[in-house]
Amino acid sequence: MTERPTSSTARLWPREHGAYVQLLAPLVAVFLATGATAAALLFALGGGLAFIANESLLVILGHRGRRSRERDGLRARRALLLLVPIAVASGIAGFSLGPADARASAALVAGPAVVLVLLAWRRQERSLAGELVAAVVLTGVAAPTAVAAGMPWNDALIVWAAWACGYASTVIGVHRVIARHRRRATRRDRVIGFGMVLATLAVITGAVLTPWALVALPLVASSAALVLWPPPASRLRTIGLGLVGASLVSIAVVVACSPAG
Repeated sequence: MTERPTSSTARLWPREHGAYVQLLAPLVAVFLATGATAAALLFALGGGLAFIANESLLVILGHRGRRSRERDGLRARRALLLLVPIAVASGIAGFSLGPADARASAALVAGPAVVLVLLAWRRQERSLAGELVAAVVLTGVAAPTAVAAGMPWNDALIVWAAWACGYASTVIGVHRVIARHRRRATRRDRVIGFGMVLATLAVITGAVLTPWALVALPLVASSAALVLWPPPASRLRTIGLGLVGASLVSIAVVVACSPAG
């Protein structure tokens, strides 16, 4: 069977499907729960374009292979010259139109974003540490967006933390499924499984203090199940669909916990 050719444009879109969910699910939850303002849309646009531009950066750096850089390098440079200025302009406009708390939350997201760029530069974006930082950054785009849309600053930070913890747990869960493929559980697996159970209980306990903690519950509980009863690694697509379903439940939790919900 011959491989279906991929268009040059499609090759410059991010390849990590889970990253799309980590970015979009919190943003969808924000707009469903709070509505949209011009500043919120600009923050979301800037974050989304920066996410898309990342693939072109990886191609230029050679992280997608020498062949990819030779074949798509020029197009990737053109994409960066288009996407980066628009992303920066959107962010600046969001800063200008949004409240001070939105600007402060955006500054908080900038810290882990810089770490993620450094990891990508060192070819470590696909490592466990790189994917964990990416989960924090991608979900963090929704923090200034939420504040700009009218969510209180402290609520937005708690929701960001819940999304980040939830998706960080899915990263760990998927990594353990791959690591456990066709081998027995080790002490490390049992320790991680115990930690995931504790994380699930911590989320449930945290809900006593704030219902926003429940945003993380579907994702953390699903990840705990993956670690404790790992399916074959050949079923990663099915696992991904299941985690998308958990994300939809988390979106529903944000909407239900919002004052408008």
